[in-house]
Amino acid sequence: MKKFTLAVIAAVSIAGSLVAQPNITLQAPPANSSSQLRAPNGMIDTKYQNACYLVRASELTSLTGTNITHIGFSLVDGTGSVPVTGNFTVYLQNAADVTYNKGTNFTNALTGMSTNYVGTITMPVGTAPSTILLTLTTPFVYTGGAIYVAFSHDAAGPFDTANPSTIDANNSLTNGGATAASSITPNPNTMTLSNFRPAFLFQAVNTATNEISVTNLKAPGKVAQSLNTGHSITVDVKNGSVGTLTNIAVGLLVTGANNFTDSQVIPSLAGGAATTVTFATFNPQNSGLNTISVSVLPDQFPNNNTASWSQSVTCSTYAGNPPVGTYSGSIGFGTGGTGLGIVSARYTQPVTADLKGIRGAISTNAATPGNLIYGVLLDQAGAVLATTQTVTIGSTMLGSYVQFDFPSLQNIAAGTVYHIGLAQTQNATGYYPFASLPASPAPTNYFSCPIAGGAYVSLVPLSAHFGIEAVFTSTNPVLTVTPSKTVICKGEPVTLTASGGVSYVWNNNATTAAVVVSPTATTGYTVTGTDANGCVNSKTYTQTVAPCLGLTANANDGQEILLFPNPAVNGKTTVSGLEGTNTVSLYNVLGQLISTQVVTSESVEINLNNQPSGNYLIKITNNYNQTKTLKFLNQN
Repeated sequence: MKKFTLAVIAAVSIAGSLVAQPNITLQAPPANSSSQLRAPNGMIDTKYQNACYLVRASELTSLTGTNITHIGFSLVDGTGSVPVTGNFTVYLQNAADVTYNKGTNFTNALTGMSTNYVGTITMPVGTAPSTILLTLTTPFVYTGGAIYVAFSHDAAGPFDTANPSTIDANNSLTNGGATAASSITPNPNTMTLSNFRPAFLFQAVNTATNEISVTNLKAPGKVAQSLNTGHSITVDVKNGSVGTLTNIAVGLLVTGANNFTDSQVIPSLAGGAATTVTFATFNPQNSGLNTISVSVLPDQFPNNNTASWSQSVTCSTYAGNPPVGTYSGSIGFGTGGTGLGIVSARYTQPVTADLKGIRGAISTNAATPGNLIYGVLLDQAGAVLATTQTVTIGSTMLGSYVQFDFPSLQNIAAGTVYHIGLAQTQNATGYYPFASLPASPAPTNYFSCPIAGGAYVSLVPLSAHFGIEAVFTSTNPVLTVTPSKTVICKGEPVTLTASGGVSYVWNNNATTAAVVVSPTATTGYTVTGTDANGCVNSKTYTQTVAPCLGLTANANDGQEILLFPNPAVNGKTTVSGLEGTNTVSLYNVLGQLISTQVVTSESVEINLNNQPSGNYLIKITNNYNQTKTLKFLNQN
């Protein structure tokens, strides 16, 4: 695991391919790290060094030339005091491998490899970035797959005694190569496997007449459905041919939880030139994972004709970083400076919304637990607008996301540029709390600034995504609660039925849409509902409980029992003002029982269509065995 101190990562390197006709210069694998041990470093510890590395075909897609003429390194910095020159031999081999299979014996690793450079290499003095590009003594014919690169080094000195040179490196391939170095033993043969590989520079003669590459696909990694707004998907398209190409068709295909297509045409693109293509607005509404693919028609080098990106549609989370991948990097400020600093992601808010908090990925750096970090909202100029609660990082948080909530909702204005970030507080022991995911090419929307806010420093040289996400409030799903009775008596059961979601949890731990409660006083019941898209919202319903002092005292409670119309119309009349559960019995003037029914509603209809005209009595008995009798006239 590589730990980066953000205060010193402002080095500039070649990130991707630079086309200068008729030659192509490519950095492969792309830099996402740095190393002082994977190539000669000007110190005596690499006086003798042998190494062998695999560069995968997927890392060489922009190498459209078949005749490689140069190889070298991109340096973050040189030695501290003296330039150091040594003998240097480079061996190359075409391969179909996707994992390193050369083993740890250097002599055996050279089997099948050709000798393509015999000469010297000089590690320069200096603190500025630079490049070393060696002209191959025997050009190498590249066949389009992977390349094994091996080298042997020995130097007589004098050596730098304190400051080794640093090269761009890549750590994304597990055991991607092996190295042996010694200060005393010539030609060390037993190598040690490592994830770190030099980010080699390859230069080749461009022979392509029809070569279009698709790179740098940009789209949000997580889309907040609650914002209900579309976004643009862009991609960089480069003409790697020796001449101009016209009418270049570029297609967009989105599959998965949401389906979407679009196409654009580039009228003309000069050889070696690149342009950015913007597709029609995409507004996904179905929760889940999307696969975004952009492609051009097959050409001479079809390995670079397509670029892909994963995107997750969530309820309320927005992020630029991808939703999948292993956040294996450890990024931080170490112990230098005052108060340390903030790592942030820049984005433009599409619609006005309330920001609830920030989710941040915590690194697996062993020194992180026990330290304090918090979330920060900043404006475009670097001023701190709000901070979240401070969290003490525990060991169980390592390698996972932690949510940092603001004390109050932050209203974010549409069309405004903001930064969301995580702040690292100072500690006597260096620690690297921010997790990162290797990326190529380097993302352009990550920055650092002092912990109190201030001018931003771009982190473009660091080819990685940070796990920083904005969490907004959501009004979905829209929940309703319907009671079986709006007013009940003390202790009387009532059914509350929720709707609007697909699953529910009540504050009494019930997990069904309908729940039966028997409150003894007016009580609020809260249900949390989740819809089909995973959005979560809550609704509180207050159930009114009446005193129910007795049928004769209902008028004092504002709920007098009434009979209307009287006389009945067409044999029908209605009793209203009931509370709780009541038994309603109908008698004729002779005292004969005609009908009886138990009702829990607030009103009940009496139907005497089949009874003769005359006077009738209605007797109402409640759960307390209290009664009230009403007299009315039936006219048929």
